Amino acid sequence: MTTPVLRRKKSGKRCSLVFILYSIAIYWLGVASGLFASHHDLNETLSSSYSSVLNGVPSPHSLQQNKKKKKEAEDGISSSSSSNEIAVAEDNAVPEKPTKLLRPEELKLPTPIIVMGLMKAGTTSIFGYFKCGLDPNYSKLSHYNCNDSRGTMSCGKRMRRNLKRKMAAFADMDMFHLYSELDGQEYNGGMTVPQWSFIPDIHAHFPNATWILNLRDPHDWLSSINRWQDLRQRFIDNPYKPDLPIGVGSDDSDMVRFYNAQAQRVRDYAKEYGSHHLVEVQIDSPDAGQVMEDAFGISADACWKKRNGNHDGKAVWTLR
Repeated sequence: MTTPVLRRKKSGKRCSLVFILYSIAIYWLGVASGLFASHHDLNETLSSSYSSVLNGVPSPHSLQQNKKKKKEAEDGISSSSSSNEIAVAEDNAVPEKPTKLLRPEELKLPTPIIVMGLMKAGTTSIFGYFKCGLDPNYSKLSHYNCNDSRGTMSCGKRMRRNLKRKMAAFADMDMFHLYSELDGQEYNGGMTVPQWSFIPDIHAHFPNATWILNLRDPHDWLSSINRWQDLRQRFIDNPYKPDLPIGVGSDDSDMVRFYNAQAQRVRDYAKEYGSHHLVEVQIDSPDAGQVMEDAFGISADACWKKRNGNHDGKAVWTLR
């Protein structure tokens, strides 16, 4: 009775071993088949492409790629980037770098350079001009944000906080060779415009800075203000005395008057102090790039370009 039982157990083990070996064989057979199929498809693609190049006829593979690129172009997607990156708009494109990048001390006028005109009047174009022409290893540029050891915040908001605490306007900030936009928008609807409210404090901190007064047609400026989110309403809701007190600004003439008054205030302060180089540039003029090149020495052909045109009115605030 004992012997048959032992034989059945051995038979069971043998069957299990056979099943395992069979499963392993099936697995490796599947792997080999997959590798063969992939190799065959690759060879077919390469052979087709090679044959097409010799005969001057597009291969099915290249036709498929061309169709994909064409569709991406029609959808406004850059084929050289990932599928979720939208191609850069032409008016925001960065010009080619000049042959020689300058150090800040090689500019014709001293740094820091502070843009004293209002937002939506070429601040991004001016930032791009200096970013294009200055050596990044020796220069530090600010467009809207001024950093410190605690993080990032708009220059205007940081200046307002400093002055409220009886500190110097630029205290505890990183120092930049260029400040291209000083205003600061805040979450509560507030807006600080230092180039209107804090001009004496700007002078006190940087008495020998170069000032750029960026200008454009006031009505075109106002059109840009109207398209940029709630920017028009922020002018109405915040005090810019005496020319634009709270509640004033719904009428276009009030805004245009304030725009002209702000530019004149900068001119008057520059004349009063006498220590600032003041460069006025009409950014909507065809001569704007040449004015910048004559003043600073960076090539206009290489680096001046109009940027940041919010033509569709879909701008998004950066609030810090």
